[in-house]
Amino acid sequence: MSRPWTVTPHSPVLKHEDNLWSVAGDVPGLPLVGRRMAIVRLGDRRLLFYNAIPLDEKTLAEVTAWGKPWAVIIANFAHCIDGVAFRDRLGLTVFGPSMDKKLPGRIKVDHDIPELPADPAISAEVVAGCKLGEPVLAVHSGPKHERTTLIFSDALMNIRNKPGFRGFLYRTLGLTGKEARVAAPWKMMFVTDKAALRRQYDSWIATKGLVRLMPTHGEIIEEDPVAALTGARASI
Repeated sequence: MSRPWTVTPHSPVLKHEDNLWSVAGDVPGLPLVGRRMAIVRLGDRRLLFYNAIPLDEKTLAEVTAWGKPWAVIIANFAHCIDGVAFRDRLGLTVFGPSMDKKLPGRIKVDHDIPELPADPAISAEVVAGCKLGEPVLAVHSGPKHERTTLIFSDALMNIRNKPGFRGFLYRTLGLTGKEARVAAPWKMMFVTDKAALRRQYDSWIATKGLVRLMPTHGEIIEEDPVAALTGARASI
């Protein structure tokens, strides 16, 4: 369910590229998992958000000084708890996957993912073999857009094992581990064609100039992202 603009603890802005920032925080009601919002600056200085995390006033001022908020990608219905408040506060256009039939009940979707405008900084695709039509956003950075970051919602997670009973439960469910993975709960609930998803992973592994994987849940991967994708493919 959506809620009013509610700022929960989050990181400072992390500046990965000239056109890519991110902010990490907690998943409301799901301790130890964590979530991340990516912020992409397009060629005309408009800002595209992937996920929605309300920001404290200082951080919000830093972000809006960097570019003009324009649109937000809501990857699926489960990622919409702050979507409405975020959209309304910043006056954003909403992009979301038309395959997710629950999403319109949470937020009005203005455009399907393939309708993202052409821009050298971004390209997007809908994950094959996934019933929700999760979008993966490729962000192209550098003077010739030669450096690529892949941003994931749930098709790739990189949550490390956690302590205590909750950590034991997450490990048992296959949500966490020692490396990036296709998490067992997501696979069980939302993957409809494992072979298609493996082929999708093959295409990501072959991405030219791949320097970074940015999952919504878990740590960013900058050391050997191809090996991380290869290992995650084996978990499908």
